[in-house]
Amino acid sequence: MDVAPPSPAPNEEPRDDPDFSASDADVCIMSSDGTRFKIHSSNLRSASSIFPAPPPTSQADDPVHLNEPAAVLRILLAFIYPDPPHPELEDLEFDLLYSVAIAAHKYQFMVLVYLCELSLEKRKSVHPFHILRYAVLRGNNRILNRVAPETLRFGLPVAIKELRGEAELFRRWVRVRFLYLMCQRLLQIAGAQIMYREAVHASSLAYGGFRNAGNVSHPEMTEHLRGVVSQHRFDTNILFSAMEDIDGWLQKWETRI
Repeated sequence: MDVAPPSPAPNEEPRDDPDFSASDADVCIMSSDGTRFKIHSSNLRSASSIFPAPPPTSQADDPVHLNEPAAVLRILLAFIYPDPPHPELEDLEFDLLYSVAIAAHKYQFMVLVYLCELSLEKRKSVHPFHILRYAVLRGNNRILNRVAPETLRFGLPVAIKELRGEAELFRRWVRVRFLYLMCQRLLQIAGAQIMYREAVHASSLAYGGFRNAGNVSHPEMTEHLRGVVSQHRFDTNILFSAMEDIDGWLQKWETRI
């Protein structure tokens, strides 16, 4: 579990959060920006089995230091208590909602994880790459399958910017988008000859690349497309040659990710 001492401004004393200052609290949590949250361990245990616990010999005012800022912890801890009002997640700025979702996943606040994911899904058309990264981190195939198509309308420069630091995910995205564009091109060439369901099937195989760790190749995808184009007598040697060279091409970009 990642924990770190708080880092309030120089000469600034830690402050108590007014909404989490119960007189009978037996746990004190310190945010990364120097705010104390005094809460009840019984509620904390009911919400999460892995949240960092204070040492057995500690006093109620001895804080557990966390990496998250007060804005995130304030929302996270509100959900350990059953009584409303709870924060309206859909009203949060996206960056804060995303940070809360990551923290909820980190500390296994499963009810909050579920609620955050519902709110994230509603924003998939505006922030598709962020939500794609979250879905891969969580291993959530349901969200992944819904957000992956949203990312394919963007070009390579956007993907490089949005997936910086995620070299393996970037490699998977490039493969998927290459295959997606190939399907689109085949449909343009063939018109009505290639049924729409063929492209849907091919795309579903391609999206599977986001779920696979390590090296992702799609021989079944290649063979499916090869069979379709052979059936309709299209010369796609250039396309398939490009597909075979995609790993070498990707290596040229890895230093920029």
